[in-house]
Amino acid sequence: MRPGIEVDAFYALLDHPVAESALAARMVYFAFDPDAEEARGLVARVNGSWELTGAGRERVLGVDRVFTEAAERLWSYRPIATMPGGEAVATAAGLIGRLLEAGQASGGRCSGR
Repeated sequence: MRPGIEVDAFYALLDHPVAESALAARMVYFAFDPDAEEARGLVARVNGSWELTGAGRERVLGVDRVFTEAAERLWSYRPIATMPGGEAVATAAGLIGRLLEAGQASGGRCSGR
């Protein structure tokens, strides 16, 4: 099995069709043969956009499940009691949200400089 664009762009493809031009821009630095990708049967070009086929959606959901399970295992690994576990993700997400809000409110400018 060779991962293709169904893995390279799987979050976007799960959410919505991806314009051919957008995917071409994403793949510009990779060996990318649109006809070969489509021939694998996991993605199809429909009305100028790439979409997952039924088999592609099944594959992508399986890959997502593997990534999720691996992340859960890695975040729960605590060789010493003082290392943060999964709860650190929630804390970090809150901090990142506050940073993004502050950046949006300031127009992205750093204060004090």
